[in-house]
Amino acid sequence: MRHLINQAFTRSAITSLADDISQLTQTLLDKVRPQGKMDFVTDFALPLTTNLVALLLGVPVEDWHLFGRWTKGEDETLVPHTREETIAFHNLVGQEIYDYFSLMLAERRREPRADLITALSAAELNGERLSDDEILKFCVLLLVAGQETVQNLLTHSIYCLTQFTESRDQLIQQPELIPSAIEEVLRYLPPFWISVRRTTCATELGGSVSLPTRL
Repeated sequence: MRHLINQAFTRSAITSLADDISQLTQTLLDKVRPQGKMDFVTDFALPLTTNLVALLLGVPVEDWHLFGRWTKGEDETLVPHTREETIAFHNLVGQEIYDYFSLMLAERRREPRADLITALSAAELNGERLSDDEILKFCVLLLVAGQETVQNLLTHSIYCLTQFTESRDQLIQQPELIPSAIEEVLRYLPPFWISVRRTTCATELGGSVSLPTRL
């Protein structure tokens, strides 16, 4: 599955988004400029990443607000208070996202476009293709997890620049160092701190035996 998805994430496909990213960024900055201040997460990092995922997938602009609502976990008709209500709420939102992408995928199969969903539906390796369920679950994952990691990277970058002002001033004078600075932020303050790995068979590591875990 990973090899098939990689076919859709080519360097040229990502590079082609550069102008759109710049435009999205400028639009968000212009919106808050008259205020003279902003909440970096809610005014910039969150809308930028959700809109970018929407753009990447080929979601119509008029539906971009749905992505913002889904990622924020907002619903005017349901405000969860208990653990059970929270679980039911997230299941409801997850199903809503899945159903939305189901309609998009069916439409792209009828009328292919230059977007990620079309690329995923057409990806093929040694006669193998992604199933509809695999494509849809990947789209949900990209929206929920993909935007969060980039949002955290942006926020951590701003935090580091406010803490290490000498580095900030150096980047202003030498913007060509920004790619290396981003790599350092990823090392210093990664966007995701915990990753769980489970063994599928009894495994010895460092003198300790780890038994397989049933999910």
